[in-house]
Amino acid sequence: MSKEQFMSVLLPILLALITATGTLLLYWLKILTAKAKAKLEEIEDEIDRKYTQDLIKQAEDFVSTAVVETNQILVDNLKAANEDGKLSKDEMVKAFNNTYKRVLELMGDEFKAQLEIFVPNTEEWIKSKIEYYVNMNK
Repeated sequence: MSKEQFMSVLLPILLALITATGTLLLYWLKILTAKAKAKLEEIEDEIDRKYTQDLIKQAEDFVSTAVVETNQILVDNLKAANEDGKLSKDEMVKAFNNTYKRVLELMGDEFKAQLEIFVPNTEEWIKSKIEYYVNMNK
């Protein structure tokens, strides 16, 4: 068999092997890309979940701090001023409103805007958390 005949037989085989290898490499690359994309989405979801948990935890810390401050400053003084040591309905409303105002001061506008993304009815959530921490501190 001459060199030319050998090349004429070998060339189509080599081209078929190169084509098959290229196709397999492209398929492998497609699989790796899909796996990488899935892993990236998983990591992004984890980051979002962690961010949301941290944001809500910090918001609860603000509420807890405001409740303690109100108890120490306002409620204790109001109770001491009353003979029975209890707050009137108006005094409870005043204490609640002061606490709510303090929570908003501690949060700031930017933080509250971020919280509103994850907690749709932020105002009611804050009020509910105030009630929760007031009851926890009794």
